[in-house]
Amino acid sequence: MEVLYRRIPNDYSFKAQYLNEHAGEIETLLLGNSHNYYGLDPNYFHDYNTFNAAYIVQRTYMDLEILKKYKNELTNLKTIVIPIIPMELYFQKIEDAPFFYNPSIHKYRIYYDLDIPWTYGDYFEINSKMFLLRNMANTLTNYYLRHIPQTSSSELGWGTNFRWEDARDLALTGRETARQHEQISFPEYELEKGIAYNKQILESIIKIGQEKGVMVYLYSPPIYKSYRELIDDERVNRAIGVFQELDSTYANCVYENYYDDESFVSKDFYDADHLSDLGAQKLSKIIDLRLRGRRKNFEEQVN
Repeated sequence: MEVLYRRIPNDYSFKAQYLNEHAGEIETLLLGNSHNYYGLDPNYFHDYNTFNAAYIVQRTYMDLEILKKYKNELTNLKTIVIPIIPMELYFQKIEDAPFFYNPSIHKYRIYYDLDIPWTYGDYFEINSKMFLLRNMANTLTNYYLRHIPQTSSSELGWGTNFRWEDARDLALTGRETARQHEQISFPEYELEKGIAYNKQILESIIKIGQEKGVMVYLYSPPIYKSYRELIDDERVNRAIGVFQELDSTYANCVYENYYDDESFVSKDFYDADHLSDLGAQKLSKIIDLRLRGRRKNFEEQVN
């Protein structure tokens, strides 16, 4: 069963294979979690070859490990794009966060062969904590008997299944996500520990970019007001201050904030903290335009 399951193409294996085969062609690499996976479509990035290597619940720790693995193969890389909402600066270490937030981390071992410091099902799907015989049987049946693809990524890695006509309740998902983000954050008395941990990872990514002459573009994506209204303003402002500090400290780092951008309206959202396909088209065009200007300025500074 394990062998048959692993032979089924999935989004992890697809992205790892793309990087293995095309890393040297990539000029703009989109990393990060579902905000980039669903929010940025490479088809709208025109000046540079772009690939979306982001995925659902892909923490910056995994981004760093992906960069470490492929940094020598990314010979034409010019820009790294990573989304980060303010609350992410307080998230717990991957090995400490509740299981529901890291159910698929073993897949980075299996399909990317990354050295993730957490024995989470080790190297086997069937031993992972998210394993359910019924789920695995359904996947096997759907793929081998019904010929239903088990991937949702476009050929350039964008998540295609958050369509605006299928959007979820924005008020409900705002409450759910705000509560979830509180659960996976460091407790109030350890917030500085969370800041130090997550900032260090971002700095490690920026320094890899420094070594390669690569610009790192950090941005806070648009989030619907039903979520923002439930998040403490002091934490938000503290986090944005840290992101701006990274921008001013490192010449190759840029931070821009779209967190409360009111030009993104309800139809642009699939749920309270993810864009729909319509919102993704809008944001992709904005980020593409911003990157072209920022990249030109960066190259002038370097040269």
